[in-house]
Amino acid sequence: MSELSPFNIERVAEYLKSQGYNFTTDDDGDIYTGFEENSFMLLATGAKREIFAIRGAWKITSPIEGRAPLIEFCNEWNRTKLWPKTYVTVNDDGVVGVQAELNTDLEHGATDAQIQQFFHCGIATTLQFFNELTNQFVVPTDSESEVELHFDIPRDETDKN
Repeated sequence: MSELSPFNIERVAEYLKSQGYNFTTDDDGDIYTGFEENSFMLLATGAKREIFAIRGAWKITSPIEGRAPLIEFCNEWNRTKLWPKTYVTVNDDGVVGVQAELNTDLEHGATDAQIQQFFHCGIATTLQFFNELTNQFVVPTDSESEVELHFDIPRDETDKN
């Protein structure tokens, strides 16, 4: 469809089906899927459900000691990149997670190509962020099921005393 049509999350689900993506939906139509073992939620939000939101969660969690360096990393990303917006969360058990999200207001409608472009841009840039997190903090181990995190962030030359 090359003309503007009202946005709804069902249009996103139709596209994902047509491309063979695996996903599930909840009662609101929110879409749950994954890429490179990271969890993603695609949803319509806003007062009129006119905002297309893509939210991703990094596949790796951290103990509370990782909170500060992860926040520093997210802040630097947010200062130097347009998207996705990134942030750190801490659950009730003290487990630290890293999230990323993109939102676009489609109140006036969107073409199928615009929805597809936002989807691909959102997933690709979020995966880029998650890969940079992994490169910065994950230490390779002999086990594929275990992950070791390293939080000594190299200091800038101006920070040395």
